[in-house]
Amino acid sequence: MKLLRHLARPAALLPVLAVGVWTSLACRLPESIATRRALGEVTMLWAFPRWNEFTHEPAHPVPRLIELALLHLPFSAVQYVAIANALVAACIVVALASLVRRAFACPGAGQSLALAVGGLLVCTPAFGADWLHGERVGVFLPPLLVLLGLLVLHGDRRTGWRGIAALLLAGLAPFCHGNGILVFVALLPSLVDASRRAGGTRTVAWIAAALLVGNVAAAVSLLPAGTIALDGTGLVGRLFEAPLATLHGVAVATGAACLDPLPGTDLDAALLGAAAWLSPLLMWRAGDRSDAARRAAAPWWGCLWFGLLVPAWLLERHGVCIADATLRELAFGAFLLPVGIAGVAAARFSSQVLPFAAGALAILAIQDWQHGIETLRVAAMRVRSAEAAVTWPDVHPAERPASVLPMPAATWVELERRGWVPAQRTERAAPASLLAAEPASRFGSCHGGDARTIRGTVRSSLFGDAVQCVLVVAARTGAEAAVVGRTQPDYAGRGRDVPWLVALDAPLEDGVRVRAIGLRPKAGAVALGPWFVVRGGALVIAP
Repeated sequence: MKLLRHLARPAALLPVLAVGVWTSLACRLPESIATRRALGEVTMLWAFPRWNEFTHEPAHPVPRLIELALLHLPFSAVQYVAIANALVAACIVVALASLVRRAFACPGAGQSLALAVGGLLVCTPAFGADWLHGERVGVFLPPLLVLLGLLVLHGDRRTGWRGIAALLLAGLAPFCHGNGILVFVALLPSLVDASRRAGGTRTVAWIAAALLVGNVAAAVSLLPAGTIALDGTGLVGRLFEAPLATLHGVAVATGAACLDPLPGTDLDAALLGAAAWLSPLLMWRAGDRSDAARRAAAPWWGCLWFGLLVPAWLLERHGVCIADATLRELAFGAFLLPVGIAGVAAARFSSQVLPFAAGALAILAIQDWQHGIETLRVAAMRVRSAEAAVTWPDVHPAERPASVLPMPAATWVELERRGWVPAQRTERAAPASLLAAEPASRFGSCHGGDARTIRGTVRSSLFGDAVQCVLVVAARTGAEAAVVGRTQPDYAGRGRDVPWLVALDAPLEDGVRVRAIGLRPKAGAVALGPWFVVRGGALVIAP
């Protein structure tokens, strides 16, 4: 038994260690300015003196400063900044387990269980692109600040200083990410409880201070953006137009933001979301309401309100038509909702609720991981496609178009000079070398076609070296082989087998031999199927 107890803690940390795997797939390019603005987040400026410049975007200097600090480390690059996301996520798991231990005095096995469940909720691959872009470190910070504030307020001594520290965290949060404007709401129950334990004479003053700090910081952070809503279909407006449909959308968004074990249907998300919104009403007056129970429940009420309000805030800011994947990525921290519900229930009824709640959350989270791998795979393939488009001349044989760059060309040249992004390759694949490529069906295939179009599929992979460019090579009798067409597979939103099609500028003559060649970033060229020959305007397998 002692051996099992010693092995429990390392095993519980396995989900936390997984984030190192996710961030090892990080993008070598900065996230595009267009994407950052579409997400309503701050764009990157690549010099320390410009850290406080914000134009038509929220004032979120903290993630900008974190990325700049990491980029200025020796031998750093854009892809290495994503390690900050993994470190913050690990800190969230540790802080969550510490809060469980302080609230319920869990023994060693309970602490290991808290670490494991927290790791499953926080480190799921379902957050997709959040693990792949270092600029997104800001979205990881609000839940960490919530937990740090709750830990600070849980002590008995120096209540005044603890309250001031919590208010400072609440004031800092809006300058990390848009979700940070909800941190002061999450800290209010613990702030009120701490004031009551200290005598209760300044409870109103602490509430007023929290409201003042939270709202002023939120207003200042959103002032450069000029508006809260980024879409004309915000939650409040739609609520009056179509109340039932809007409430259903809120329930679905709430459930899908924290856990989505069955992504093919909205039923599970709607049920989880509806139960989450009803839970405060059901537990408000139920169970043990003694001083000890109030103290144990206070931090979990904060977690509950934060996780509940984050999806509603995002629906108002981005519109009720926000894509599910985008909502999940932006709602990082909504996992505090089921944790908060379980914590309040344990404080109000019995700590024996915790093992059952932890088991249920673990089962749902494991299912979420299973489907989340697909979300991460799609995000990773999108990242690799962007890298190939920017750095590979075979994708764009002419001069690299500015439209594929994530930022203005002049800025990109400066980042290349500093070594923060990969420089464009100078060599192109020679047709003669392409003809020597060996076929490998696991990377894709060519299905044939006709004299004007060639089609086939390529295989998407999370960790493998997938094909990023398909070249069609034609060998004419008495002439050298030549590349007559090319395409870049579109991996976004597809399954594992992704179709590709090359439309030629001119039809091929009868007798021309044709072969599709896939280019992989690490291992080079691979033949996609056999040689074909043009006969009667159609492609047939060459003898």
